[in-house]
Amino acid sequence: LETPSQRGIWTKNVRCGTVNCAGEAVARLLATLGENNRLPLRGFEPFPGDPLYDLWRGADRRDFQSWVDGENVPEDSPLSSLVPEGQPLAIGRIQAAEFLRKARASIDKLSGLTGDEIPGILGRCLEWDEPFYVVKGFGSLCRHFDVLQYANPDAGQNPERRIYRMGTRVLIADVLKLPSWFPRDYGVIVCFFVLEHVPDPHTALRSISRMLLPGGFLLLGAPFIDGVHACPDDFFRY
Repeated sequence: LETPSQRGIWTKNVRCGTVNCAGEAVARLLATLGENNRLPLRGFEPFPGDPLYDLWRGADRRDFQSWVDGENVPEDSPLSSLVPEGQPLAIGRIQAAEFLRKARASIDKLSGLTGDEIPGILGRCLEWDEPFYVVKGFGSLCRHFDVLQYANPDAGQNPERRIYRMGTRVLIADVLKLPSWFPRDYGVIVCFFVLEHVPDPHTALRSISRMLLPGGFLLLGAPFIDGVHACPDDFFRY
């Protein structure tokens, strides 16, 4: 099926300024190559007008926030069970699901134990926006599932730490300017589909490394061939 042009989408929404033009150059280059049939154009979620859009909508699971039960996905479950709601058929999400499953197996092997034997052996686990991957991928291996959300100064958001009754934290902060109170006690950090939206990934990675306990695990993933998305904050490809 022919892929419809995305040119109108990213041309309309990307607001190039003195700070983000250089970062957006790679994403713009990939989009241009896709428009000229030099690279696959359909790499992210379909959008209205794409012949695959209806199929994508039909394959989507509607049980949003399915991670609230705190249970990990069994090893024999299909990869689609490790794809977040609202993201079916997305190539990168399917790859992330396979990577997560292999990473879990490697961590089990390195530790020599499982969450069934010692629940919470990895301590606190952290993920961006919602704890989908840490819950579905690690489940009982984590003692707490914490969430990091972006404190956007343009939207009047200030850094904030919320600690709930059972110990879960919601941390609102800018990974490029971590506040002094930010925790540094994580056994696992899952950072998927984040770095392409960060204008200074080197600083971001230094901040992430400070969040980890010695011997902690970082699961890191970012797209390479992918359409421009989340404009105007789509800066890099890896």
